[in-house]
Amino acid sequence: MKYLFLTLNWVFGVLFSLAGVISLFIDPVPAIPLIAISLFLLPPVREYVSEKTGKSLSVKARLISILVLLVLFSVLTGISHHEKEKLLAEKKLQEQITRFKANKSIILEEIQLAYDNNNYQQVISETNKYLDLVSDDHELSEFNKLAKTKLEEIRKKERSQEILKELKTIPASKLEENKILYQELLSLYPDNPKYKTKFNYYSKKLADKMKKERLAAERKRITGSTLEYEEIGKQVGNNYISFFVYTPYKEKDKLNEIVAIYKNKYKGLRAMNIRFYGDKNHSPRNFKEAARSYPFQTASYFLNKSTGYEKLDISN
Repeated sequence: MKYLFLTLNWVFGVLFSLAGVISLFIDPVPAIPLIAISLFLLPPVREYVSEKTGKSLSVKARLISILVLLVLFSVLTGISHHEKEKLLAEKKLQEQITRFKANKSIILEEIQLAYDNNNYQQVISETNKYLDLVSDDHELSEFNKLAKTKLEEIRKKERSQEILKELKTIPASKLEENKILYQELLSLYPDNPKYKTKFNYYSKKLADKMKKERLAAERKRITGSTLEYEEIGKQVGNNYISFFVYTPYKEKDKLNEIVAIYKNKYKGLRAMNIRFYGDKNHSPRNFKEAARSYPFQTASYFLNKSTGYEKLDISN
C-alpha cells in the first residue's frame, strides 16, 4: 500500500509539473497553482522541505492544500480566459473600425444606392451595423435618420389607407367606431383639417348620444319612462290642468305614450290639456305665452271625462 501511494504521488506530481511548465508558456498565472500542487506531491521535494524545516505536512493537510490550489487554478483560469476574450473583442473591434475607415467611401456609396432604390430597411441595417463601431459618424447618422423617416412615412400612409378603407364599411351611425378610427388618423396626420373636422364631429355626436342616454336613464328613474320629454310649464284651473311639454317626437305612438304617463299620474283630474312643442325656446310656461307660441305647437291632447271627449291632434 505504501509503494502504491508513493507511485501515485510520483505519477501525479510529474503530471502536474508538466502541466504547470506547459501553462507557463501559454498563460503564466494559472500555471502557478499547478506547479505548487506538484511540489506537494513529489516525494523528493517533500523530503527536502522536511529536512530543511524539521516539519512535515500530514496527508490530510496536503490533500486540503491541493484542493485549495485546484480551486485557485480554476478561478485564475476563468479570469484569464475572460481577459483574453475581452482583449480579443477589443482587437476585433479596432480591426473593424480600421476596415470601415479604410473603405468608408465605398460603404457610403452602397448605402446611398440602397437609399436611392428605396431600400430603407437595408439602409437602417447597414448604418446601425457601422454606427455600433463609430457612433459619432455624422454621415451614417444622417442616412439612418432619413431612412427611418421614410419608413415611418410609408407606415403611416399604409395604415391611413387601411383605416380609410375600413371607414367605408362603417355606417355613420356607428359613432364610437368612427371616432376611434378618425382619432388614429389624426394621430398619424395631426395637421389634416378633414380628419380634425371628422374627429370633432363624431366626438360631439358621441358625447350628445351619451348625454341623451344619461338623461333617459334619469327620466326612467324619475318617471319610469325613457321617453324624451320635459314639462316646461303648466296652467292650473278648477279641477283641470293645461300642460306645456317639450318633446322632439311627432310620431303618434310616442305622443300617446307621453299622454298615458300624464293620464296615469293625474288620474283624479276631471279634464286636462297637453300642448306639445318641438323647440324648448318656443315652449310656453302659461296661457299668455301659449298664444304667441301657437305656430310652434306640434301637437295637442284634450281630455274631458265629464263629456267623454278625448282627442290627440298632430300638426302637419
